[in-house]
Amino acid sequence: KNMPALYFTKNWLNEHRQREGYNDPDANYKKVVIQEGREMEDNAFAREWVARNLNADKEAFFHAMRSAGFCNSNS
Repeated sequence: KNMPALYFTKNWLNEHRQREGYNDPDANYKKVVIQEGREMEDNAFAREWVARNLNADKEAFFHAMRSAGFCNSNS
């Protein structure tokens, strides 16, 4: 089944980065685009965090992100 693309903002990434102990204030956390569960981003933190969370519980992850409004309107 197709998952909508999810757009994660810099602020969202920074918030989760700080929660997990990533405290590099100079890091440039660019927008992460996830399409059908695959991340497309060259930022190491974003790749690692997304992969770990998708692997933990993909359906719950997408549900939470949709509920939080991180989806685009296309599905």
